[in-house]
Amino acid sequence: MAPDTGAWEREYARRGTIWAGSAHDLPAVPAGLRVLELGCGNGKTLQVLLRQGLHVTAIDLSPSALSLSRKHSATGREPDLCAADAEYLPFRDGSFDAVYAVHVLGHLEEEGRQRAVSEITRVLCGKGTLIFRDFSTGDFRYGKGERTGPGSFRRGTGIVTHYFGQPEVMALFSPFACRTVAFTSYPLRVRGVSYPREEITAVFQKPA
Repeated sequence: MAPDTGAWEREYARRGTIWAGSAHDLPAVPAGLRVLELGCGNGKTLQVLLRQGLHVTAIDLSPSALSLSRKHSATGREPDLCAADAEYLPFRDGSFDAVYAVHVLGHLEEEGRQRAVSEITRVLCGKGTLIFRDFSTGDFRYGKGERTGPGSFRRGTGIVTHYFGQPEVMALFSPFACRTVAFTSYPLRVRGVSYPREEITAVFQKPA
């Protein structure tokens, strides 16, 4: 099942900048590489990639998100923005040196995640780098909302979020060699109360 494009578009059109601040502790790749960002949203990760001197192509399903990314990426280096689906990438084989999948695969159903990984594998060049980040099962929102599948829950916005464990991440990216994997926990304060957020970040390399 594809992600609910309408739900994302409604959220970005209604709220504007959903994701504030800057992407923290993002694994870096050398400047000058051709990079694809999946699901750029309102440009939180995109801004970091552009500041690193990368040649960035960024995709999203939401027109409002792409408009926000264009507005927020005025850093002197313009990205190529494209309305596209991570499950069906409109790029040639081996087009990119690196792919960033930051909080995007967790919004796909299981079959969609498998298709997206196949597409990532296809558009990455040999020895290309994949950076993955999503919420883990240690996150405070795990288990909250309507269960749509193992580890996946739909909240009131209509958006589904999947929460990953390390074995699942390793299995999902089995075609790749894992270079690093780590869990990061941090507090989210809402109305004076702290809630524990937890992410899993992994860096993989495609075989030659």
